[in-house]
Amino acid sequence: MTTDASMLLRTPVDPSVLSSPDWWLYQLELSLLRKRPDLQVLADYATGQAPLMDIAESVRTAYANFQRRARTNFAGLAVDVMLDRTHVAAIRTGADGDGLGDQMAWDIWQANQLDADSNALHRSCFEMGEAFAIVGDVDPDIGAPLITIEDPRQIAIARDPMRRRQIRTALKTFTDEWTGWDHAYLYMRGESGGPAYVLRAERSRSFGAGGWHWLGEPQALPFGQVPVVWFPNQLDIDGITYWGEFEQHTDVLDRINSTVLQRLVTGAMQAFRQRMLKGLPVHDANGAEIDYDGMFAADPAALWQVPAGVEMWESQITDMTPMLMAARDDIKDFAAVTRTPLPALSPDAANQSAQGSEIVWSGHISKVIDRMSALSESWEQVTRLAFLWLGDEARASRRDMEVLWTPPDIPSMSERFDAASKAKAAGVPQSYIMANIVGMTPQEMRRYADEMAATAVESAGPAASVTATTQDPPQDPSAGGEQDPGSGDPMPGMGDPGHGDGGMGMVAIRDDSPFTPTPLQVGQYHALEQLVEAAGKFDQTTGGNGAHYVDPSPFAAEGMACGNCYFFEGPRGCEIVEGDIDPQAVCKLWIIPAELLSQGGTT
Repeated sequence: MTTDASMLLRTPVDPSVLSSPDWWLYQLELSLLRKRPDLQVLADYATGQAPLMDIAESVRTAYANFQRRARTNFAGLAVDVMLDRTHVAAIRTGADGDGLGDQMAWDIWQANQLDADSNALHRSCFEMGEAFAIVGDVDPDIGAPLITIEDPRQIAIARDPMRRRQIRTALKTFTDEWTGWDHAYLYMRGESGGPAYVLRAERSRSFGAGGWHWLGEPQALPFGQVPVVWFPNQLDIDGITYWGEFEQHTDVLDRINSTVLQRLVTGAMQAFRQRMLKGLPVHDANGAEIDYDGMFAADPAALWQVPAGVEMWESQITDMTPMLMAARDDIKDFAAVTRTPLPALSPDAANQSAQGSEIVWSGHISKVIDRMSALSESWEQVTRLAFLWLGDEARASRRDMEVLWTPPDIPSMSERFDAASKAKAAGVPQSYIMANIVGMTPQEMRRYADEMAATAVESAGPAASVTATTQDPPQDPSAGGEQDPGSGDPMPGMGDPGHGDGGMGMVAIRDDSPFTPTPLQVGQYHALEQLVEAAGKFDQTTGGNGAHYVDPSPFAAEGMACGNCYFFEGPRGCEIVEGDIDPQAVCKLWIIPAELLSQGGTT
C-alpha cells in the first residue's frame, strides 16, 4: 500500500503505513543509524585514529596520550597507494563514434570539478567500503547538471532485490551547523513508468529516529530513476555486503599498534634504570626508623656513602630486537593480505629482487583494475543521469558507454617509448600506442594532434608557396608530350609508385604527375598526414572520427572520386582512411588536382 505523495504538505511524518514515504523515511533513517558507527570506525583507522587498547580505568586517562603515539597509519597508506593509480581520463558514450571520449560528457565532468572530487569519492570507497553521488538538475552557475559527492555516513538506500545496483529509495540527511536543524531528502523511484520524485523534511536536531515534518510538495523528476548512485567496494555475491580495502584486516592493524606500543613502553621504562640497595639497616643506633627518601638524591653530582656490606643492584637493558622484528612481520602480513606493495609501507623493503618486485606489483595492479571495473559501472550511471537531466535520451540510453582510465601500470619513460617504437614497427595503430603504451590521456592526444597539425601547416606553407610558383607550368596530359624531368611532385610521399588506377582508367598521382597542387593543398596534405600519424586513421562513418565515406561518389562524373585523390593507394586503399576504398567513392577529406576536377570526370 502506498500513500499519495501529493498529500504530504508540512505534515508530521507517520511511519505506520507500509511502503509509504513516511515509512521509508523512518526505515532508512534506522538503517543509517545502524551503519554509521561502523563506518566511523573505518574512517578513524584511515585517518590514523585507530581505537586505543583497553586498559585499567585508573590509568586510562594518563595512559591514553602515550597510547596515541603508538598508532601508525598503515590503513591510510594502503588507501593512498590505490588512489595513486585510479584516475578517470575520459568518458566514452559511443556518440558520434568518438573513440577519444565524448566531449559533452567530459565537459560535464570538468564543470563539476570531478578531477578533484572523484578522488574524494574513491577514497571513501576504499576506506569505508562505499560512497555515493547525487545527480541534480542543470546548475546555471556551471551550465551543467550538478553532481555532488556524498558521504556514506549521511545516506541510506534500499536496493531493488532483482537488480542490486538499482536503487528503489534513497535518503540523505545532514545537520545545518548554524541553525542546528536536521534536514532530509527522500528520493522515491517512479512506479509503473511514472516519474521519480523527491521529498524534503526537517526537524530540530535529534540523535535518534523520528520527529520529522514534511516541507512543501513532492517534486517530480523528468525521469523515473532515483538520481542517487551507489559506489560499492568489493561487493559480495549477496549484493548487500561490501568491504573497505582494510576492513577485513583491522586485527592485523591492531596487532601492529600493540607491538609498537609495547616497544615504546619498554623503551620509556628502561630509559631510567631501576636501582636497589640490599643490606641497608632499617633503624638507626637509637632505634628510630631511617628515612632514606632524602638520602639518595638522583643527581649527577651526588655522592652516596653506604655502610660496609651493603650491596647495590641496577636493572639491565631489555633487547627490543624481537619486538621490532615482530612489528615488521605484521607489516608484511598486512601488505600480503591487502595486496599492497611492501615498499609503500616499509621503505627498507625496496631492495628486493626484480622478480619479487614484479610479482608484488602485478598483484597490486590486478587489484586496481578490478576496482576500476566496479567504479566504472557507477560512473557510467552518473553520466546517464546527467544526460537525462539534459533531455539527451540518446546518450543516456546507449549501452556502449565506457569510462576510460589512465593506465594503472606506469613504466619509465624509456620503457614506454621503447615499447612504442616496437609497436609502431609491428603496425599497431598510432592512437592505440599513444593511449595504451605511452599513456597519454584523450585530452593530451587531442592537444598533441592539434599541435602537430598546426606545426605542419606553419612549416609547409612557405615552402609550398615557393614550390608552386617556381615549378614549370603543368602540361596537358592529352597533348601526348613528355613530362619535364625537373618538375617533380612537390609533396613528399605523394608520388608513391604503388598508386594505381584500380583498373578503372583513372590518372594515378605519381612522381611524374603533371599536376601541381596548390599551396593550400600542400598544407592540408601535410596536416592530415601528421594528424593521422598522431591519432590514427579516420574511419568511414559520419561520426566524430569519420571521413563521411560515400560509395559510389554522387559526383564521380565531375572527377570527385577517390581514385583521383592524392591520398589514394591503389588498388583499394587510402593513406588516411581505414578499410576497403573503392576508386569511385569519395569522402570529405579529398585532395584532388584542379585539372582532374575541371575535366569533368575521372580519366
